[in-house]
Amino acid sequence: MSKILPTIGPASESISDIKKMLNISSSVRINGSHNTLNWHKKVANTVKKLKKDSTILLDVPGIKPRTANKEEILINGFENAALEYSDSDSARIGGKLGWIREDALNKIIKKELSSLKVKSITNPIFTPNGYLVLKIEDIKFLEKEYDIEKELKKLVEFKTNQQLNQFSNFYYNKVKKDVTINEL
Repeated sequence: MSKILPTIGPASESISDIKKMLNISSSVRINGSHNTLNWHKKVANTVKKLKKDSTILLDVPGIKPRTANKEEILINGFENAALEYSDSDSARIGGKLGWIREDALNKIIKKELSSLKVKSITNPIFTPNGYLVLKIEDIKFLEKEYDIEKELKKLVEFKTNQQLNQFSNFYYNKVKKDVTINEL
């Protein structure tokens, strides 16, 4: 004996189509490859309104690998490749990340970028979340001036507070051991 599992998609989302499906089966499948999450919710709610005890299977699509080679990125432009291939939030703004301090980069990425010239892109860099291709738009160097007296004063203040906190905790714990409170 075989069972029928009707599928709801863009071509079969009308109430009359869903009613027909629920007449032949108490279970339906919603094709997750189509439309938006709100559409899926709306269809699921429609199914439940029409038949409360129905079973809904949401068939979600798997990962769809997308690949581009370095030449393709250079020809079509980094921004277009980011829009087409990237899952990152920065994809919609052409893959632009903004200024990043060198000390904020991990060693592998820093090594890849260190040999790169401005306006060039890296080879794919493997990460646990997939591959990265990065482009250096520009490089700037910042010089930061330090007031040594001010920095020394801040460090002395920090260490003094640290020692005072240790002393306070030590004294509090000693007093806590020696004090007993009697009930009235």
